[in-house]
Amino acid sequence: MPTFGGIIVAAAALMLPSLVPGLSSGLQFFAPGIAACFLEQSQDIRQKLFAASGVFILGSLILLFLGIPEGVLVLAQSVCIAVILVVYSWAGRTSPEALAACSLCLVVLSATVILLATGGKPMAAYHAMVEELSKEFDKGVEIYKQNAGDQVTSQIDTIMGQIKETMISFFPGILGSLFIFLSLVNIYVCNMCSKIRYNRELIGPEFDQWRMPPWLIWAFIVSGFMAIYPGEQISAAGKNIVTAVSIFYLIQGFAVMKFFFNTMKTPAFVRWLVYLLIGIQWYGLLMVVFTGLMDNWFDFRNRLEKNRKNKDSE
Repeated sequence: MPTFGGIIVAAAALMLPSLVPGLSSGLQFFAPGIAACFLEQSQDIRQKLFAASGVFILGSLILLFLGIPEGVLVLAQSVCIAVILVVYSWAGRTSPEALAACSLCLVVLSATVILLATGGKPMAAYHAMVEELSKEFDKGVEIYKQNAGDQVTSQIDTIMGQIKETMISFFPGILGSLFIFLSLVNIYVCNMCSKIRYNRELIGPEFDQWRMPPWLIWAFIVSGFMAIYPGEQISAAGKNIVTAVSIFYLIQGFAVMKFFFNTMKTPAFVRWLVYLLIGIQWYGLLMVVFTGLMDNWFDFRNRLEKNRKNKDSE
Protein backbone atom coordinates (compact mmCIF):
# COMPACT_ATOMS: atom_id res chain seq x y z
CA MET A 1 0.00 0.00 0.00
CA PRO A 2 1.22 3.57 -0.57
CA THR A 3 3.21 4.71 2.48
CA PHE A 4 1.51 6.86 5.07
CA GLY A 5 3.86 9.71 4.20
CA GLY A 6 3.04 9.36 0.50
CA ILE A 7 -0.70 9.50 1.21
CA ILE A 8 -0.24 12.62 3.38
CA VAL A 9 1.71 14.40 0.61
CA ALA A 10 -0.86 13.33 -2.00
CA ALA A 11 -3.75 14.47 0.21
CA ALA A 12 -2.09 17.82 0.87
CA ALA A 13 -1.47 18.34 -2.85
CA LEU A 14 -5.08 17.49 -3.71
CA MET A 15 -6.55 19.66 -0.95
CA LEU A 16 -4.36 22.73 -1.47
CA PRO A 17 -6.18 24.17 -4.53
CA SER A 18 -9.51 23.94 -2.68
CA LEU A 19 -8.19 25.54 0.50
CA VAL A 20 -6.61 28.51 -1.30
CA PRO A 21 -9.40 29.78 -3.60
CA GLY A 22 -7.39 32.73 -4.87
CA LEU A 23 -4.66 30.43 -6.17
CA SER A 24 -6.78 27.39 -7.04
CA SER A 25 -6.50 27.86 -10.82
CA GLY A 26 -2.71 28.01 -10.70
CA LEU A 27 -2.28 25.23 -8.14
CA GLN A 28 -4.42 22.86 -10.18
CA PHE A 29 -1.78 22.92 -12.92
CA PHE A 30 0.61 20.81 -10.86
CA ALA A 31 -1.02 19.58 -7.62
CA PRO A 32 -2.86 16.53 -9.13
CA GLY A 33 0.31 15.44 -10.96
CA ILE A 34 2.29 15.51 -7.72
CA ALA A 35 -0.48 13.58 -5.95
CA ALA A 36 -0.47 10.89 -8.65
CA CYS A 37 3.29 10.55 -8.29
CA PHE A 38 3.11 10.01 -4.53
CA LEU A 39 0.25 7.53 -4.85
CA GLU A 40 2.43 5.46 -7.20
CA GLN A 41 4.02 3.41 -4.42
CA SER A 42 1.88 0.32 -4.57
CA GLN A 43 1.48 -2.34 -7.24
CA ASP A 44 -2.14 -2.93 -6.18
CA ILE A 45 -4.43 -0.57 -8.10
CA ARG A 46 -7.23 -1.13 -5.57
CA GLN A 47 -5.09 0.29 -2.77
CA LYS A 48 -4.30 3.38 -4.84
CA LEU A 49 -7.98 3.95 -5.65
CA PHE A 50 -8.96 3.35 -2.02
CA ALA A 51 -6.43 5.98 -0.89
CA ALA A 52 -7.66 8.51 -3.49
CA SER A 53 -11.32 7.86 -2.59
CA GLY A 54 -10.55 8.32 1.09
CA VAL A 55 -8.86 11.66 0.39
CA PHE A 56 -11.87 12.84 -1.63
CA ILE A 57 -14.48 11.80 0.96
CA LEU A 58 -12.59 13.14 3.96
CA GLY A 59 -11.52 16.27 2.07
CA SER A 60 -15.11 17.00 0.98
CA LEU A 61 -16.33 16.74 4.56
CA ILE A 62 -13.59 19.10 5.73
CA LEU A 63 -14.42 21.64 3.01
CA LEU A 64 -18.13 21.53 3.82
CA PHE A 65 -17.33 21.95 7.52
CA LEU A 66 -15.14 24.97 6.71
CA GLY A 67 -17.93 26.51 4.62
CA ILE A 68 -16.16 26.10 1.26
CA PRO A 69 -18.65 23.99 -0.74
CA GLU A 70 -17.32 25.30 -4.06
CA GLY A 71 -13.99 23.75 -3.14
CA VAL A 72 -15.53 20.27 -3.49
CA LEU A 73 -15.67 20.70 -7.29
CA VAL A 74 -12.02 21.75 -7.37
CA LEU A 75 -11.12 18.75 -5.20
CA ALA A 76 -13.14 16.43 -7.45
CA GLN A 77 -11.30 17.75 -10.52
CA SER A 78 -7.90 17.25 -8.88
CA VAL A 79 -8.76 13.74 -7.68
CA CYS A 80 -10.08 12.77 -11.15
CA ILE A 81 -6.84 13.85 -12.84
CA ALA A 82 -4.70 12.04 -10.27
CA VAL A 83 -6.79 8.85 -10.47
CA ILE A 84 -6.74 8.80 -14.29
CA LEU A 85 -2.95 9.16 -14.33
CA VAL A 86 -2.54 6.36 -11.78
CA VAL A 87 -5.01 4.04 -13.55
CA TYR A 88 -3.57 4.70 -17.01
CA SER A 89 -0.06 4.09 -15.73
CA TRP A 90 -1.16 0.79 -14.19
CA ALA A 91 -2.97 -0.21 -17.42
CA GLY A 92 0.02 0.66 -19.60
CA ARG A 93 -1.84 3.33 -21.56
CA THR A 94 -0.14 6.29 -23.21
CA SER A 95 0.15 9.93 -22.21
CA PRO A 96 -2.01 11.14 -25.16
CA GLU A 97 -4.77 8.75 -24.06
CA ALA A 98 -4.47 10.06 -20.51
CA LEU A 99 -4.54 13.63 -21.81
CA ALA A 100 -7.80 13.02 -23.67
CA ALA A 101 -9.32 11.19 -20.70
CA CYS A 102 -8.37 13.89 -18.17
CA SER A 103 -9.70 16.66 -20.43
CA LEU A 104 -13.00 14.89 -21.05
CA CYS A 105 -13.34 14.11 -17.36
CA LEU A 106 -12.97 17.79 -16.47
CA VAL A 107 -15.55 18.78 -19.08
CA VAL A 108 -18.09 16.14 -17.99
CA LEU A 109 -17.55 16.83 -14.29
CA SER A 110 -17.96 20.60 -14.70
CA ALA A 111 -21.04 20.18 -16.91
CA THR A 112 -22.60 17.74 -14.42
CA VAL A 113 -22.07 20.09 -11.48
CA ILE A 114 -23.55 23.02 -13.42
CA LEU A 115 -26.52 20.86 -14.46
CA LEU A 116 -27.22 19.80 -10.87
CA ALA A 117 -26.64 23.28 -9.43
CA THR A 118 -29.06 24.94 -11.85
CA GLY A 119 -31.82 22.36 -11.52
CA GLY A 120 -31.45 21.15 -15.08
CA LYS A 121 -31.03 24.64 -16.60
CA PRO A 122 -27.33 24.83 -17.52
CA MET A 123 -27.85 27.55 -20.15
CA ALA A 124 -28.92 29.97 -17.42
CA ALA A 125 -25.59 29.44 -15.67
CA TYR A 126 -23.73 29.73 -18.98
CA HIS A 127 -25.37 33.05 -19.83
CA ALA A 128 -24.60 34.31 -16.30
CA MET A 129 -20.91 33.40 -16.76
CA VAL A 130 -20.82 35.07 -20.16
CA GLU A 131 -22.45 38.20 -18.73
CA GLU A 132 -19.91 38.31 -15.90
CA LEU A 133 -17.07 37.82 -18.39
CA SER A 134 -18.44 40.66 -20.50
CA LYS A 135 -18.60 43.00 -17.48
CA GLU A 136 -15.04 42.18 -16.42
CA PHE A 137 -13.80 42.74 -19.96
CA ASP A 138 -15.53 46.14 -20.13
CA LYS A 139 -13.98 47.13 -16.79
CA GLY A 140 -10.55 46.17 -18.07
CA VAL A 141 -11.05 48.23 -21.24
CA GLU A 142 -12.14 51.26 -19.23
CA ILE A 143 -9.09 50.99 -16.95
CA TYR A 144 -6.84 50.71 -19.99
CA LYS A 145 -8.42 53.77 -21.63
CA GLN A 146 -8.04 55.81 -18.43
CA ASN A 147 -4.36 54.86 -18.06
CA ALA A 148 -3.56 55.36 -21.75
CA GLY A 149 -5.06 58.86 -21.82
CA ASP A 150 -4.49 60.68 -25.09
CA GLN A 151 -2.71 57.68 -26.60
CA VAL A 152 -6.02 55.86 -27.08
CA THR A 153 -6.95 55.73 -30.75
CA SER A 154 -10.44 56.34 -32.09
CA GLN A 155 -10.70 52.71 -33.23
CA ILE A 156 -10.04 51.22 -29.78
CA ASP A 157 -13.75 50.64 -29.08
CA THR A 158 -14.20 48.83 -32.40
CA ILE A 159 -11.12 46.64 -31.85
CA MET A 160 -12.03 45.80 -28.26
CA GLY A 161 -15.61 45.11 -29.30
CA GLN A 162 -14.39 42.56 -31.85
CA ILE A 163 -12.12 40.90 -29.27
CA LYS A 164 -14.97 40.78 -26.76
CA GLU A 165 -17.35 39.24 -29.31
CA THR A 166 -14.77 36.59 -30.20
CA MET A 167 -14.12 35.75 -26.54
CA ILE A 168 -17.83 35.37 -25.82
CA SER A 169 -18.47 33.30 -28.97
CA PHE A 170 -15.59 30.93 -28.24
CA PHE A 171 -15.88 30.90 -24.44
CA PRO A 172 -16.70 27.14 -24.22
CA GLY A 173 -13.86 26.33 -26.62
CA ILE A 174 -11.44 28.49 -24.63
CA LEU A 175 -12.54 26.78 -21.42
CA GLY A 176 -12.09 23.36 -23.02
CA SER A 177 -8.62 24.36 -24.23
CA LEU A 178 -7.76 25.41 -20.68
CA PHE A 179 -8.77 21.95 -19.43
CA ILE A 180 -6.50 20.36 -22.05
CA PHE A 181 -3.50 22.46 -21.06
CA LEU A 182 -4.21 21.83 -17.37
CA SER A 183 -4.18 18.08 -18.04
CA LEU A 184 -1.03 18.36 -20.17
CA VAL A 185 0.94 20.21 -17.51
CA ASN A 186 -0.12 17.73 -14.83
CA ILE A 187 1.12 14.82 -16.97
CA TYR A 188 4.49 16.54 -17.31
CA VAL A 189 4.64 17.35 -13.58
CA CYS A 190 3.73 13.76 -12.72
CA ASN A 191 6.46 12.36 -14.98
CA MET A 192 9.06 14.81 -13.68
CA CYS A 193 8.21 13.89 -10.09
CA SER A 194 8.30 10.19 -10.98
CA LYS A 195 11.75 10.56 -12.55
CA ILE A 196 13.05 12.15 -9.38
CA ARG A 197 11.46 9.62 -7.01
CA TYR A 198 11.51 6.38 -9.02
CA ASN A 199 13.97 7.16 -11.84
CA ARG A 200 11.29 6.49 -14.46
CA GLU A 201 8.33 8.18 -16.09
CA LEU A 202 4.97 7.26 -14.63
CA ILE A 203 3.30 7.29 -18.03
CA GLY A 204 4.95 7.33 -21.47
CA PRO A 205 6.02 7.55 -24.20
CA GLU A 206 8.54 10.34 -24.84
CA PHE A 207 6.90 13.49 -26.18
CA ASP A 208 8.30 13.09 -29.70
CA GLN A 209 6.32 9.81 -29.97
CA TRP A 210 2.97 11.26 -28.88
CA ARG A 211 0.03 10.35 -31.11
CA MET A 212 -3.55 11.25 -30.19
CA PRO A 213 -6.22 8.52 -29.92
CA PRO A 214 -7.73 7.68 -33.37
CA TRP A 215 -11.27 8.53 -32.29
CA LEU A 216 -10.33 12.19 -31.84
CA ILE A 217 -10.06 12.66 -35.57
CA TRP A 218 -13.74 11.81 -35.87
CA ALA A 219 -14.55 14.41 -33.22
CA PHE A 220 -12.64 16.93 -35.36
CA ILE A 221 -14.40 15.91 -38.59
CA VAL A 222 -17.91 15.89 -37.08
CA SER A 223 -17.42 19.21 -35.28
CA GLY A 224 -16.01 20.67 -38.51
CA PHE A 225 -19.23 19.79 -40.37
CA MET A 226 -21.24 21.19 -37.45
CA ALA A 227 -19.30 24.46 -37.70
CA ILE A 228 -20.47 25.03 -41.30
CA TYR A 229 -24.06 23.95 -40.61
CA PRO A 230 -26.61 26.74 -41.34
CA GLY A 231 -28.21 26.52 -37.88
CA GLU A 232 -26.71 29.10 -35.51
CA GLN A 233 -26.65 26.97 -32.34
CA ILE A 234 -25.22 23.87 -34.04
CA SER A 235 -22.67 26.00 -35.88
CA ALA A 236 -21.59 27.72 -32.66
CA ALA A 237 -21.23 24.37 -30.87
CA GLY A 238 -19.22 22.99 -33.78
CA LYS A 239 -16.84 25.96 -33.83
CA ASN A 240 -16.17 25.63 -30.12
CA ILE A 241 -15.63 21.87 -30.26
CA VAL A 242 -13.30 22.09 -33.25
CA THR A 243 -11.33 24.83 -31.44
CA ALA A 244 -10.78 22.60 -28.41
CA VAL A 245 -10.01 19.47 -30.44
CA SER A 246 -7.48 21.44 -32.49
CA ILE A 247 -5.41 21.86 -29.32
CA PHE A 248 -4.85 18.09 -29.25
CA TYR A 249 -3.49 18.21 -32.78
CA LEU A 250 -1.43 21.29 -32.01
CA ILE A 251 0.28 19.16 -29.36
CA GLN A 252 0.72 16.26 -31.79
CA GLY A 253 2.11 18.66 -34.39
CA PHE A 254 4.75 19.85 -31.91
CA ALA A 255 5.57 16.21 -31.16
CA VAL A 256 6.22 15.63 -34.88
CA MET A 257 8.41 18.74 -34.96
CA LYS A 258 10.42 17.57 -31.97
CA PHE A 259 10.93 14.16 -33.59
CA PHE A 260 12.17 15.88 -36.74
CA PHE A 261 14.55 18.09 -34.75
CA ASN A 262 15.87 15.09 -32.80
CA THR A 263 16.34 12.98 -35.93
CA MET A 264 18.08 15.78 -37.82
CA LYS A 265 20.08 16.75 -34.70
CA THR A 266 19.01 20.36 -35.06
CA PRO A 267 20.90 22.80 -32.78
CA ALA A 268 18.95 24.10 -29.80
CA PHE A 269 19.11 27.76 -30.87
CA VAL A 270 17.54 26.87 -34.24
CA ARG A 271 14.74 24.96 -32.50
CA TRP A 272 13.90 27.87 -30.21
CA LEU A 273 14.04 30.30 -33.13
CA VAL A 274 11.49 28.16 -35.01
CA TYR A 275 9.26 27.91 -31.93
CA LEU A 276 9.48 31.70 -31.47
CA LEU A 277 8.50 32.36 -35.07
CA ILE A 278 5.57 29.96 -34.77
CA GLY A 279 4.43 31.60 -31.55
CA ILE A 280 4.33 35.14 -32.96
CA GLN A 281 2.62 34.19 -36.23
CA TRP A 282 -0.91 32.79 -35.90
CA TYR A 283 -0.70 30.95 -39.22
CA GLY A 284 2.40 29.17 -37.89
CA LEU A 285 0.23 27.59 -35.19
CA LEU A 286 -2.31 26.60 -37.84
CA MET A 287 0.47 24.84 -39.77
CA VAL A 288 1.43 22.92 -36.63
CA VAL A 289 -2.22 21.87 -36.14
CA PHE A 290 -2.37 20.81 -39.80
CA THR A 291 0.83 18.78 -39.34
CA GLY A 292 -0.67 17.01 -36.33
CA LEU A 293 -3.84 16.22 -38.27
CA MET A 294 -2.05 14.93 -41.37
CA ASP A 295 0.23 12.77 -39.21
CA ASN A 296 -2.79 10.53 -38.58
CA TRP A 297 -2.80 9.48 -42.24
CA PHE A 298 0.76 9.99 -43.46
CA ASP A 299 2.70 8.98 -40.31
CA PHE A 300 5.49 11.51 -40.88
CA ARG A 301 7.72 10.10 -38.14
CA ASN A 302 7.68 6.58 -39.52
CA ARG A 303 8.41 7.87 -43.04
CA LEU A 304 11.26 10.04 -41.79
CA GLU A 305 12.74 7.16 -39.82
CA LYS A 306 12.55 4.83 -42.82
CA ASN A 307 14.22 7.40 -45.07
CA ARG A 308 16.98 7.93 -42.54
CA LYS A 309 17.63 4.18 -42.24
CA ASN A 310 17.66 3.79 -46.04
CA LYS A 311 20.23 6.54 -46.36
CA ASP A 312 22.38 5.01 -43.60
CA SER A 313 22.31 1.61 -45.33
CA GLU A 314 23.45 3.02 -48.70
